[in-house]
Amino acid sequence: MLRLPSFTYRQPKTLKDALVMKADAGPHGMYVAGGTDLYPNMKRRHQEPKTVISLMGVPELRASDSRTVERSDGGTVLGTCLTLTELSDSPTVRRTHGAVADAAALVSTPLLR
Repeated sequence: MLRLPSFTYRQPKTLKDALVMKADAGPHGMYVAGGTDLYPNMKRRHQEPKTVISLMGVPELRASDSRTVERSDGGTVLGTCLTLTELSDSPTVRRTHGAVADAAALVSTPLLR
C-alpha cells in the first residue's frame, strides 16, 4: 500500500489566512479542497508538497449563493470549493451542461466524492 509522505496540514479560517499560509510555504505549499486528485498523486510521489492548505473551512470560498451561477449568455460559472457531489447534483449544471454533471458523478465513489 502506498503511503502519503510527511507534510504539514494547515486549516485557515479566512481567505486572508489562506493567502498568508501559501506565501509562507512558498513553492512547497499547495492548496487542497477535496483532495480527490492531490492525495493519490502524493501517494505516487507525483506531487510532494511540504505544506497542504485546506480551503474547505474558508467561509468566503464556501458561500452557497455564489458557487453555481448561470450566466445570461448561457454559460455557467462554477464557484470555488464546489464538491463533485454538488456539481453532479446541481440543477443548474444538469440543465445547462448535463455531460459535466454526468462526468462528475462518475468520479470515484459517492462516499469519496
